[in-house]
Amino acid sequence: MATIERPKNAALDAVLATALDAVMVMRMDGTIACWNDNAERVFGWTSADVEGRRMSETIIPPRYREAHEQGLTRYLATGAGPVLDQRIEISAVHRAGHELPVELSITHSNHFGEPLFLGFLRDISERHEAQRRRELMMGELNHRVKNMLAVVAGIAHQTALSSDTIEVFQRGFLGRLESLGAAHDLLMAGEWRDEAALAAIAEIAPDVVMLDINLGRGIDGVETARRMREAMPVTVLFVSAYDDEATRARIAEQVPGAHFLGKPVFPGALAMAIEAATKRAH
Repeated sequence: MATIERPKNAALDAVLATALDAVMVMRMDGTIACWNDNAERVFGWTSADVEGRRMSETIIPPRYREAHEQGLTRYLATGAGPVLDQRIEISAVHRAGHELPVELSITHSNHFGEPLFLGFLRDISERHEAQRRRELMMGELNHRVKNMLAVVAGIAHQTALSSDTIEVFQRGFLGRLESLGAAHDLLMAGEWRDEAALAAIAEIAPDVVMLDINLGRGIDGVETARRMREAMPVTVLFVSAYDDEATRARIAEQVPGAHFLGKPVFPGALAMAIEAATKRAH
Protein backbone atom coordinates (compact mmCIF):
# COMPACT_ATOMS: atom_id res chain seq x y z
CA MET A 1 0.00 0.00 0.00
CA ALA A 2 1.31 3.45 -0.89
CA THR A 3 2.19 5.75 1.97
CA ILE A 4 -0.70 8.14 2.67
CA GLU A 5 0.15 11.48 4.20
CA ARG A 6 -1.75 12.28 7.37
CA PRO A 7 -3.55 15.65 7.36
CA LYS A 8 -1.40 18.34 8.94
CA ASN A 9 -3.72 20.72 10.74
CA ALA A 10 -3.40 22.05 14.28
CA ALA A 11 -7.16 22.37 14.74
CA LEU A 12 -7.71 18.77 13.66
CA ASP A 13 -4.93 17.59 15.94
CA ALA A 14 -6.64 19.41 18.83
CA VAL A 15 -9.95 17.67 18.08
CA LEU A 16 -8.26 14.27 18.00
CA ALA A 17 -6.36 14.91 21.22
CA THR A 18 -9.18 16.35 23.32
CA ALA A 19 -12.28 14.44 22.18
CA LEU A 20 -13.68 12.04 24.76
CA ASP A 21 -15.05 9.80 22.00
CA ALA A 22 -13.26 7.78 19.40
CA VAL A 23 -12.74 10.08 16.41
CA MET A 24 -12.29 8.73 12.87
CA VAL A 25 -11.28 10.98 9.99
CA MET A 26 -12.18 9.87 6.46
CA ARG A 27 -11.25 11.50 3.18
CA MET A 28 -13.77 12.07 0.40
CA ASP A 29 -12.55 8.97 -1.45
CA GLY A 30 -13.57 6.72 1.47
CA THR A 31 -10.07 6.12 2.83
CA ILE A 32 -9.10 6.65 6.45
CA ALA A 33 -6.96 9.74 7.00
CA CYS A 34 -6.31 9.09 10.69
CA TRP A 35 -8.01 8.48 14.01
CA ASN A 36 -7.30 9.21 17.65
CA ASP A 37 -6.08 7.15 20.59
CA ASN A 38 -9.64 6.41 21.74
CA ALA A 39 -10.40 4.85 18.35
CA GLU A 40 -7.26 2.76 18.68
CA ARG A 41 -8.53 1.43 22.02
CA VAL A 42 -12.00 0.70 20.63
CA PHE A 43 -10.93 -1.06 17.42
CA GLY A 44 -7.49 -2.47 18.18
CA TRP A 45 -5.88 -0.77 15.17
CA THR A 46 -3.34 2.02 15.53
CA SER A 47 -3.86 5.08 13.40
CA ALA A 48 -0.76 4.16 11.39
CA ASP A 49 -2.25 0.70 10.75
CA VAL A 50 -5.37 2.08 9.09
CA GLU A 51 -4.24 5.25 7.34
CA GLY A 52 -5.02 4.85 3.64
CA ARG A 53 -7.30 1.83 4.10
CA ARG A 54 -10.90 2.05 2.99
CA MET A 55 -13.20 2.64 5.93
CA SER A 56 -15.69 0.11 4.54
CA GLU A 57 -13.06 -2.65 4.58
CA THR A 58 -11.73 -1.86 8.05
CA ILE A 59 -14.45 -1.41 10.67
CA ILE A 60 -17.75 -1.73 8.80
CA PRO A 61 -19.48 -5.15 8.94
CA PRO A 62 -19.76 -6.86 5.53
CA ARG A 63 -23.56 -6.52 5.47
CA TYR A 64 -23.28 -2.71 5.66
CA ARG A 65 -20.38 -2.14 3.27
CA GLU A 66 -22.37 -1.76 0.08
CA ALA A 67 -24.75 0.72 1.72
CA HIS A 68 -21.75 2.69 3.04
CA GLU A 69 -20.17 2.94 -0.41
CA GLN A 70 -23.49 3.87 -2.02
CA GLY A 71 -24.06 6.54 0.61
CA LEU A 72 -20.63 8.03 -0.05
CA THR A 73 -21.25 8.07 -3.81
CA ARG A 74 -24.64 9.72 -3.30
CA TYR A 75 -23.14 12.40 -1.06
CA LEU A 76 -20.41 13.23 -3.59
CA ALA A 77 -23.08 13.55 -6.29
CA THR A 78 -25.76 15.44 -4.36
CA GLY A 79 -24.22 16.80 -1.17
CA ALA A 80 -26.89 15.00 0.85
CA GLY A 81 -26.43 12.15 3.28
CA PRO A 82 -29.19 10.64 5.47
CA VAL A 83 -26.84 9.74 8.32
CA LEU A 84 -24.88 13.00 8.43
CA ASP A 85 -25.33 15.04 11.60
CA GLN A 86 -27.44 12.27 13.12
CA ARG A 87 -26.73 10.06 16.12
CA ILE A 88 -27.24 6.41 15.25
CA GLU A 89 -26.58 3.02 16.80
CA ILE A 90 -24.86 0.48 14.58
CA SER A 91 -22.39 -2.40 14.72
CA ALA A 92 -18.68 -2.01 13.99
CA VAL A 93 -15.89 -4.56 13.57
CA HIS A 94 -12.90 -4.89 15.90
CA ARG A 95 -9.50 -5.82 14.53
CA ALA A 96 -9.93 -9.27 16.15
CA GLY A 97 -13.01 -9.84 13.99
CA HIS A 98 -15.84 -9.56 16.51
CA GLU A 99 -18.58 -6.97 16.24
CA LEU A 100 -19.39 -4.39 18.88
CA PRO A 101 -22.36 -2.03 19.22
CA VAL A 102 -21.45 1.63 18.80
CA GLU A 103 -23.13 5.01 18.86
CA LEU A 104 -21.99 7.08 15.89
CA SER A 105 -22.41 10.59 14.57
CA ILE A 106 -20.82 11.78 11.31
CA THR A 107 -20.21 15.31 10.15
CA HIS A 108 -18.59 16.82 7.08
CA SER A 109 -16.09 19.65 7.42
CA ASN A 110 -14.07 21.92 5.15
CA HIS A 111 -12.20 23.55 8.03
CA PHE A 112 -9.13 21.32 8.25
CA GLY A 113 -7.29 22.14 5.04
CA GLU A 114 -9.24 19.65 2.91
CA PRO A 115 -12.80 18.25 2.84
CA LEU A 116 -13.09 15.53 5.48
CA PHE A 117 -15.69 13.38 7.19
CA LEU A 118 -15.35 13.16 10.98
CA GLY A 119 -16.98 10.28 12.79
CA PHE A 120 -17.48 10.53 16.56
CA LEU A 121 -18.06 7.11 18.03
CA ARG A 122 -18.42 5.47 21.41
CA ASP A 123 -18.51 1.82 22.35
CA ILE A 124 -21.90 1.07 23.93
CA SER A 125 -21.27 -2.61 24.70
CA GLU A 126 -21.76 -2.01 28.43
CA ARG A 127 -25.03 -0.18 27.79
CA HIS A 128 -26.31 -3.07 25.68
CA GLU A 129 -25.21 -5.59 28.30
CA ALA A 130 -26.99 -3.61 31.02
CA GLN A 131 -30.14 -3.54 28.88
CA ARG A 132 -29.86 -7.29 28.30
CA ARG A 133 -29.57 -7.87 32.05
CA ARG A 134 -32.59 -5.63 32.71
CA GLU A 135 -34.67 -7.52 30.17
CA LEU A 136 -33.53 -10.84 31.62
CA MET A 137 -34.38 -9.65 35.13
CA MET A 138 -37.82 -8.41 34.05
CA GLY A 139 -38.50 -11.71 32.30
CA GLU A 140 -37.47 -13.65 35.40
CA LEU A 141 -39.56 -11.35 37.60
CA ASN A 142 -42.58 -11.83 35.36
CA HIS A 143 -42.06 -15.60 35.45
CA ARG A 144 -41.75 -15.67 39.24
CA VAL A 145 -44.79 -13.44 39.79
CA LYS A 146 -46.91 -15.71 37.60
CA ASN A 147 -45.65 -18.77 39.45
CA MET A 148 -46.37 -17.14 42.81
CA LEU A 149 -49.91 -16.30 41.71
CA ALA A 150 -50.33 -19.92 40.68
CA VAL A 151 -49.07 -21.03 44.10
CA VAL A 152 -51.53 -18.72 45.87
CA ALA A 153 -54.37 -20.02 43.71
CA GLY A 154 -53.33 -23.58 44.53
CA ILE A 155 -53.22 -22.82 48.26
CA ALA A 156 -56.70 -21.27 48.04
CA HIS A 157 -58.05 -24.33 46.26
CA GLN A 158 -56.47 -26.76 48.71
CA THR A 159 -57.69 -24.76 51.71
CA ALA A 160 -61.21 -24.66 50.29
CA LEU A 161 -61.28 -28.45 50.01
CA SER A 162 -60.79 -28.81 53.76
CA SER A 163 -62.94 -25.85 54.92
CA ASP A 164 -66.59 -26.16 55.93
CA THR A 165 -67.23 -22.44 56.45
CA ILE A 166 -65.94 -19.10 55.19
CA GLU A 167 -64.42 -18.41 58.61
CA VAL A 168 -62.47 -21.68 58.58
CA PHE A 169 -61.31 -21.00 55.04
CA GLN A 170 -60.22 -17.46 55.92
CA ARG A 171 -58.19 -18.58 58.92
CA GLY A 172 -56.56 -21.43 57.05
CA PHE A 173 -55.85 -19.43 53.91
CA LEU A 174 -54.38 -16.41 55.72
CA GLY A 175 -52.28 -18.68 57.92
CA ARG A 176 -50.84 -20.45 54.91
CA LEU A 177 -50.12 -17.14 53.16
CA GLU A 178 -48.23 -15.95 56.24
CA SER A 179 -46.24 -19.17 56.26
CA LEU A 180 -45.54 -18.77 52.55
CA GLY A 181 -44.18 -15.29 53.24
CA ALA A 182 -42.04 -16.61 56.08
CA ALA A 183 -40.62 -19.34 53.87
CA HIS A 184 -39.83 -16.77 51.18
CA ASP A 185 -38.03 -14.59 53.74
CA LEU A 186 -35.95 -17.57 54.80
CA LEU A 187 -35.03 -18.26 51.19
CA MET A 188 -33.96 -14.66 50.61
CA ALA A 189 -31.89 -14.77 53.79
CA GLY A 190 -30.07 -17.85 52.53
CA GLU A 191 -31.40 -20.02 55.37
CA TRP A 192 -33.43 -22.49 53.31
CA ARG A 193 -31.55 -25.47 54.68
CA ASP A 194 -32.33 -25.01 58.39
CA GLU A 195 -35.11 -26.52 60.51
CA ALA A 196 -37.03 -23.23 60.73
CA ALA A 197 -37.45 -23.32 56.96
CA LEU A 198 -38.73 -26.88 57.07
CA ALA A 199 -41.24 -25.91 59.74
CA ALA A 200 -42.41 -22.94 57.65
CA ILE A 201 -42.90 -25.19 54.65
CA ALA A 202 -44.92 -27.65 56.69
CA GLU A 203 -47.30 -24.87 57.76
CA ILE A 204 -47.98 -23.84 54.16
CA ALA A 205 -49.44 -27.20 53.13
CA PRO A 206 -49.36 -30.07 55.60
CA ASP A 207 -50.16 -32.62 52.91
CA VAL A 208 -48.43 -31.32 49.80
CA VAL A 209 -45.33 -29.16 49.32
CA MET A 210 -44.54 -27.63 45.94
CA LEU A 211 -40.86 -26.99 45.19
CA ASP A 212 -38.93 -25.70 42.23
CA ILE A 213 -36.09 -28.08 41.42
CA ASN A 214 -33.77 -25.07 41.41
CA LEU A 215 -34.48 -22.87 44.44
CA GLY A 216 -31.78 -20.34 43.56
CA ARG A 217 -28.63 -19.39 45.48
CA GLY A 218 -27.19 -22.79 44.60
CA ILE A 219 -29.87 -24.59 46.63
CA ASP A 220 -31.00 -27.93 45.23
CA GLY A 221 -34.75 -28.48 45.47
CA VAL A 222 -34.43 -32.27 45.26
CA GLU A 223 -32.05 -32.39 48.23
CA THR A 224 -34.31 -30.00 50.16
CA ALA A 225 -37.28 -32.28 49.47
CA ARG A 226 -35.33 -35.32 50.62
CA ARG A 227 -34.59 -33.59 53.94
CA MET A 228 -38.24 -32.59 54.25
CA ARG A 229 -39.27 -36.20 53.83
CA GLU A 230 -36.97 -37.12 56.71
CA ALA A 231 -38.56 -34.45 58.93
CA MET A 232 -42.26 -34.85 58.11
CA PRO A 233 -44.71 -37.04 56.17
CA VAL A 234 -45.35 -34.86 53.16
CA THR A 235 -46.11 -35.34 49.48
CA VAL A 236 -43.77 -33.36 47.23
CA LEU A 237 -44.88 -31.70 43.99
CA PHE A 238 -41.89 -30.56 41.92
CA VAL A 239 -42.14 -27.86 39.29
CA SER A 240 -39.46 -27.30 36.69
CA ALA A 241 -38.87 -25.97 33.20
CA TYR A 242 -36.63 -28.97 32.60
CA ASP A 243 -38.71 -32.07 31.96
CA ASP A 244 -36.29 -34.76 30.90
CA GLU A 245 -35.64 -38.39 31.76
CA ALA A 246 -32.52 -37.61 33.81
CA THR A 247 -34.41 -35.12 36.00
CA ARG A 248 -37.33 -37.47 36.55
CA ALA A 249 -34.98 -40.39 37.30
CA ARG A 250 -33.15 -38.32 39.91
CA ILE A 251 -36.43 -37.32 41.56
CA ALA A 252 -37.67 -40.92 41.57
CA GLU A 253 -34.42 -42.11 43.15
CA GLN A 254 -34.03 -39.46 45.85
CA VAL A 255 -37.68 -38.54 46.57
CA PRO A 256 -39.79 -41.63 45.79
CA GLY A 257 -43.45 -40.89 45.18
CA ALA A 258 -42.87 -37.21 44.37
CA HIS A 259 -45.00 -35.63 41.65
CA PHE A 260 -43.85 -33.46 38.75
CA LEU A 261 -45.42 -30.44 37.04
CA GLY A 262 -43.76 -28.72 34.09
CA LYS A 263 -43.50 -24.95 33.74
CA PRO A 264 -45.19 -22.65 33.01
CA VAL A 265 -47.49 -23.37 35.94
CA PHE A 266 -51.12 -22.35 35.47
CA PRO A 267 -53.57 -22.11 38.40
CA GLY A 268 -55.95 -24.74 37.04
CA ALA A 269 -53.22 -27.28 36.38
CA LEU A 270 -51.65 -26.57 39.75
CA ALA A 271 -54.94 -27.01 41.60
CA MET A 272 -55.58 -30.31 39.84
CA ALA A 273 -52.04 -31.52 40.57
CA ILE A 274 -52.33 -30.61 44.25
CA GLU A 275 -55.72 -32.29 44.51
CA ALA A 276 -54.41 -35.45 42.82
CA ALA A 277 -51.32 -35.52 45.03
CA THR A 278 -53.47 -35.01 48.14
CA LYS A 279 -55.75 -37.90 47.20
CA ARG A 280 -52.78 -40.19 46.59
CA ALA A 281 -51.28 -39.18 49.92
CA HIS A 282 -54.40 -40.40 51.62
